[in-house]
Amino acid sequence: MIFGKKLLAVAALASLLAPVLAQPVVLDFEGIAAPGSSAAVGSFYSGLGVSFSSNAIALNGYNGSNEP
Repeated sequence: MIFGKKLLAVAALASLLAPVLAQPVVLDFEGIAAPGSSAAVGSFYSGLGVSFSSNAIALNGYNGSNEP
């Protein structure tokens, strides 16, 4: 009987936390690279709990040939 009450309490707690844990994170990559260039993303979004590999690059209107 005690096990059932504990299980019910854990289930209730999980149902309360589920909406908090399921919130989406929106990344717009604004502010990483200057217009017309590229830059490493690095740890720009680490405060949001998002990480990128060391070779992830943010492009800001950059086409590789310095054309608009």
